[in-house]
Amino acid sequence: MGSLLSTAPAVKAWPESGHEAWVRRFMLRELPELQDVEVSAISSGFMSSSFKVVAKTGRAYCFCRSFYPKHRAWAYYNSAAALGLAPRVVLQKYDPAYMSVEITELVNGSELMSYDTYLGQCDGVVPKTELVVKYGRLSAKLHKMGTGWHAKFADEAAADMACIPRAPDGILDDVFDTLEGILPACLRQLIAYSRDEDATSIGCDKDFLNGEAACILDHTMLPASGPLAQVVGAHGDFHGANVMVEGGAIDFEGCFVGPAGWDVAHMYQYLRRFEQEHNYGLTEAYAKAYL
Repeated sequence: MGSLLSTAPAVKAWPESGHEAWVRRFMLRELPELQDVEVSAISSGFMSSSFKVVAKTGRAYCFCRSFYPKHRAWAYYNSAAALGLAPRVVLQKYDPAYMSVEITELVNGSELMSYDTYLGQCDGVVPKTELVVKYGRLSAKLHKMGTGWHAKFADEAAADMACIPRAPDGILDDVFDTLEGILPACLRQLIAYSRDEDATSIGCDKDFLNGEAACILDHTMLPASGPLAQVVGAHGDFHGANVMVEGGAIDFEGCFVGPAGWDVAHMYQYLRRFEQEHNYGLTEAYAKAYL
């Protein structure tokens, strides 16, 4: 694996426009053996922009630039990729000028669901049972991966000892665990992104949501024992737009150490949201595959 987690000499910062040209220059500087590449935008999320890069040889890559230090997500990603549970890593690089760049092999196929579908902007396609089983097993394998990847991010002191850069203010996912907890802090930040007037217009009580987010890991309704209560290295955002039809899981920015039920419930939410009637067959297939 050709990953590189280091600070390179200063280079031109990420531009406000002309992203494809910047990606092309970066690829040819870091991977000169490619000689020439074609670059096209794939998608942009909360904290990242992704591009498809195709070399003259036909080899394809996914180039992802994130505007915060991605070391925590990379640690989880590398553990998963080593077990074949995520696409192969080609390069990971951090520089204060452009923050984080990740290059991975582009696997065949696509996400289990599009990001637009995940946001509720278009109709979803109910997956076949064999795919549901596949991702139940994938989730279980990720949870058996262990938590060794987490040591450098367990608290501020551990991150400082490992020289992990600090995340800018306002980032959804902290680089290291805080007293509040990675997951509650992320949910609080996510709720804050919604404007008060927008929340009021749809009858959303942000104070109630913040209260629920604060006890998301020890809520009275959560199981206290059994497989969903096990403490694991969780993906953190395990829904249909973050798993590939081929190649495993992607987008590990929300990874944390905590109850397995968080990931399992995320995928269940995906299975439930596109049909008015509960599909007990798919739910049972997913549960059995996970167990």
